[in-house]
Amino acid sequence: MKKPILSAFLIVLLISIQGCKSQKSSKNEQNETTLSAKGTGHADPHSEEDAKPTYDRITDYRASRTKNNELINTKLEVSFDWEKKQMLGKAWLTLKPYFYDTDSLVLDAKSMDIKRVEMVSDDNIQALNYRYDSAKIYIKLNQVFTRKNKYQVLIEYVARPESHKAKGSDAISSDKGLFFINADGKDPKKPKQIWTQGETEASSVWFPTIDAPNQKTSQDIYITVDTSMVTLSNGQLIYSMQNKNGTKTDYWKQTLPHSPYLFMMAVGNFSIIKDKWRGKEVNYYVEPKYAAHAKAIFGKTPEMIEFFSKKLGVDYPWDKYSQVVVRDYVSGAMENTGAVVFGDFAQKTTRELLDGDPENVISHELFHHWFGDLVTAESWSNLSLNESFATYGEYLWNEYKYGRFDADYDFNYTLNGYLGQAKYGEPKHLIRFYYDDKEAMFDGISYSKGGRILHMLRKEIGDDAFFEGLKMYLTRFKHKSAEAHDLRLVFEEITGRDLNLFFNQWYFGGGHPQLNVSYNWSDSTRIMTVNFEQVQKASKDVPEAFQIPMYVDFYTVGEGVKREKIEINKRTQSFSYRFEQKPLLVNIDAEKTLVCEKKDPKGLEECLVQWKLAPLFLDKYEALDFLRKSKSQDAKNAVFEALSHTFWGIRLQALKGYKFEGWMTDEAFVNQLVMMAKTDSKASVRVEAVRRLSEIKRPEFVQTLFSILQKDSSYAVMGSCITAISNIDSNQAQRLISEYKNETFVQNSILEVVKKRGTLNDDAIFLQAYNDGETNQKMSVINNYADYLLRFGDKEVEKGIQFYTNIAKNGDPWWHRYYAYQKLDDFNMYYTDKINMLKAKVNDASKSDLEKVGFAKNISQLKKAQEELANAKKEIASLETNEQLKKIYNGK
Repeated sequence: MKKPILSAFLIVLLISIQGCKSQKSSKNEQNETTLSAKGTGHADPHSEEDAKPTYDRITDYRASRTKNNELINTKLEVSFDWEKKQMLGKAWLTLKPYFYDTDSLVLDAKSMDIKRVEMVSDDNIQALNYRYDSAKIYIKLNQVFTRKNKYQVLIEYVARPESHKAKGSDAISSDKGLFFINADGKDPKKPKQIWTQGETEASSVWFPTIDAPNQKTSQDIYITVDTSMVTLSNGQLIYSMQNKNGTKTDYWKQTLPHSPYLFMMAVGNFSIIKDKWRGKEVNYYVEPKYAAHAKAIFGKTPEMIEFFSKKLGVDYPWDKYSQVVVRDYVSGAMENTGAVVFGDFAQKTTRELLDGDPENVISHELFHHWFGDLVTAESWSNLSLNESFATYGEYLWNEYKYGRFDADYDFNYTLNGYLGQAKYGEPKHLIRFYYDDKEAMFDGISYSKGGRILHMLRKEIGDDAFFEGLKMYLTRFKHKSAEAHDLRLVFEEITGRDLNLFFNQWYFGGGHPQLNVSYNWSDSTRIMTVNFEQVQKASKDVPEAFQIPMYVDFYTVGEGVKREKIEINKRTQSFSYRFEQKPLLVNIDAEKTLVCEKKDPKGLEECLVQWKLAPLFLDKYEALDFLRKSKSQDAKNAVFEALSHTFWGIRLQALKGYKFEGWMTDEAFVNQLVMMAKTDSKASVRVEAVRRLSEIKRPEFVQTLFSILQKDSSYAVMGSCITAISNIDSNQAQRLISEYKNETFVQNSILEVVKKRGTLNDDAIFLQAYNDGETNQKMSVINNYADYLLRFGDKEVEKGIQFYTNIAKNGDPWWHRYYAYQKLDDFNMYYTDKINMLKAKVNDASKSDLEKVGFAKNISQLKKAQEELANAKKEIASLETNEQLKKIYNGK
């Protein structure tokens, strides 16, 4: 599962939601209860209390699901009622007892209408007694089975996802399982689609199963839809059979076993663009208007499959690889076996791809097909065995395809993402056997920190051992589930080393080192001493002192670069080395692998050496961070040099940090900036160069920016030019609005211009953009429209309140409702400011009594408007159905 890329607003929102998690006890989500059950009119031999043990919040151990019965095969026949948003299903489940004899079976089946439950054998079908509580089916089998006996049960049911009380998480906004998109076909801008999302345990909303990651089952699914529809599922399409009633039935077969959360279906009007890898199908499912762009989006997939197969020493194990883009997806993407689902962020024209492509997401989901699909984390506590590897798959692909600079650039943001999250709440383990909600496992620790820890392990044991270990792990546990200790034991077997300390510290402990570094050089003894102090706050989860192996490089005049390997294992520790002359630079963590925060004070000379001589991206990034704050000419020269660096990420960082005294009038810099805005090979660098030109605000730039606006292929650069021109010469605002108001791909920038400089007559631009726009365009309107209206007074404010109240009640997706709700506070503040201004006039002795009466009357009217606004917010809160938003609105 790839977490969605979120705006700053959504990150803040999700942090606030994380803080609003329910503190109540949750039901047992881990253990399959082997209790007999009943149908109507039959006695239940066990109590409800036995059937539903509870967890006491986070004080109870989150065990892997007990395997009383083991899935072997799942056969489904499904068809759809679009009007009711329901699925008609039959499920034939083949199982056997895992070890102990049993006469009962418990299946997960959420919010269904169960029609019948039967035992199916070669010679007869027998009705079974069962009890259903809207979450599980408790079935009494017709005999005692041993682990040598397979048996098959048939459940006929109706899946009713709209009846399921859906929850969500930071990574997956809904666990409804089965989603009908534009089911009534009334939205002309949105195709009719059906798709599923199973992780974590939402597959059991659309078919009965044992919905646990440590279960594995092969799969047969027969999907009946209108003949105009295309279907996709796991495995291979065995046949498509035309029915007499204008429908067809597609039979998809997955022969190799995988976990129930990886089951998928997608139904819609998709174009299928065919590719291949070593003779296996590699297909891309997109909306027809994007068919010509599908290979630009997904075309590197065969090369990725080949690279990962060779790097891991284990060939891609599944019988096909398809990728489908759907509307209104509830996450970023999902690694369903051989049939990955992407949100519509991935669906772009070739030109749009210039401003960002989904390549990292594609590599992430593909790498899951080894780590997550082939070998699956046995419990959600071990989720990082799936997600950290997929995150590291992104690094491996970037390293191979684009080089280490590019890979480290992305990985630096990965580290910063984790460190940013770590500032909130208590430190958490990578492998967590105690948690409040399994959905909370999808965080920066499981993904970002976990990926960085794998990188540390790789650098610690070496590439050969690391990749040989991955091969052994994948081979030993293929089509099985595993836990973190299994990974440790494999690496111990490969290396001959005891890795308990590494795993205890990084997998079963929390936090990270916070290092303060200092240096002492003695001219008399010619000894350089490097001092380390670990200053992290120790707790039961965070040690007083981490054990930190690292490389330290000493850059010297006569001896070149001397590398030392050290190990920090104390709270305060020093290491001393003798040199003929004082080293020019001491480069801590020379491989730049540590998951840590460090304060490493270096002077100008050391940073200049690091910029010039240290080889890695992060070496140069750290040096630039210091140099761009210095006022020295040497620092200025170094940052100016960085503007021409071969790696775009260095050029971009230099642009963002160029703040030397007098830089706006430095002709060499200004000329370099203009050239970069016009000709840099990377769109993001051109965007930043244009933004810097807008800060300088020279009138002669306007014509240059118009020229770039008309010629550049990047929509992001065009949008940046629109904003820059308006900032430099506000008289150009109406020209820009007139020329580009109907250009969808620069609409965000136009709305920014209208917000700041548009006239009252431009109101229709916002309304049209909202009515005609897709999800992101609508969000841009929500973000900007209120500020525009607040410029024009009471009538426009009233219009805004009505507009935002309607979205807060009826908007879709949920974050549109949330942000519209928040924007209502801007209008309340408008009233408060006016009230305070009028109160000041009432108290002004120079005002006449008549004037003061008028002011008081206006105050009364404004307070009434505030009261009506407060009531509107209460009504919005009462109508909200999203559980997370309800908690926020109710202050929980």
